Amino acid sequence: MSVVVFARRRAAPYRVTALKIALALGILLLFLLGSRLPAEHAKIAAVQSPAWEPEGRYPISFSDRWEVDSDAPMPTAILLTALNFWRANMMGMSFGLIMGGAALSLLQTAPFVARLAALRGLRGTLIGMLLGAPLNLCANCAAVTSDGVGRRTRTPETAYGIILGSALWNVVGLAAIAALFPRPVLLARLAFAALTTFVALPLLARWLVPTGQAAAVPAVPDMEGAVSWRAALLVTLRDWARSSAALALQLIPTMIVATMVAAVARVAVQPLLGAAAGDSIGSIAAFALAGTLISIPVLFDVPLGIVATQLGAGVGGVAALMCAAPGVGIFTVILAARVSGWRLAAPMLGATFVLAVGAGVLAHALAVYGV
Repeated sequence: MSVVVFARRRAAPYRVTALKIALALGILLLFLLGSRLPAEHAKIAAVQSPAWEPEGRYPISFSDRWEVDSDAPMPTAILLTALNFWRANMMGMSFGLIMGGAALSLLQTAPFVARLAALRGLRGTLIGMLLGAPLNLCANCAAVTSDGVGRRTRTPETAYGIILGSALWNVVGLAAIAALFPRPVLLARLAFAALTTFVALPLLARWLVPTGQAAAVPAVPDMEGAVSWRAALLVTLRDWARSSAALALQLIPTMIVATMVAAVARVAVQPLLGAAAGDSIGSIAAFALAGTLISIPVLFDVPLGIVATQLGAGVGGVAALMCAAPGVGIFTVILAARVSGWRLAAPMLGATFVLAVGAGVLAHALAVYGV
């Protein structure tokens, strides 16, 4: 074997890795600039309009396609709510599958990235949060992308970190809360995001998912065929297509089941949203429970907070709802349980409720003391 051929074969994995990183970044930029950021701007502009109001009895997005009448039978309400949920999340979930496929493909040929994604504890949580924050996805769609990372490394901190980073550290969402709600709501939301991401997740993962249960970083496959940039590009596109297809085939059935469960939960919690008023601990807990059980698209916590205010909720109840709703909910844990099981998924759901109650109490106290 000549020195030139040997050098080209040695460089093959680096070409493929570079192209896979470029592919993932290109997909992200195309999604953000072509869809997500313009849509978020339109959503914030819509809720600021005095004419905006939620549609139907069980609003699940900014503009539901199928309105659910107040006298609709329960099965009809659940079915239409599920259809509205799927429609509202279609773009984000499609991107989640494509981006998850790109991440899974990258981890197959980039051991240094796989090692980062396999970190445990606070470091793994931070890596996941930094990977998730730029996605601008709701927790539901981010769970799809995190599955692509989690199924390769089986590391819960990174998988959940991607979900929490995308859902709770969305800069657009935080800016909207700062502009439209009292300061205690924003401070409570930031405290909730920090405690959920950097305290609850690493502690629960450490206690409930021992280090030995995380999978070892797989060996890099043979890349000798990708000895040119053209061949490396073909390998990149092939791996991405295969990874995305495999992810879709395994996740879509689970996503359909999770959608139906989320629709049932959305219909079931409606009495909590309508009956809780004032700012008592019971009201705060009711809004925290409602937010924990429902699953919402990106930024829909903003109109939910506006609706809760119109229904008579105090600052604490609004904060509790706006903390829990975008966090780890029913749909999210059903998908996330695929990575580390229900042993961690259920406690994360419970932590969302407990910390949301705490955030509501904090917001109420800050409002009382004029912060």
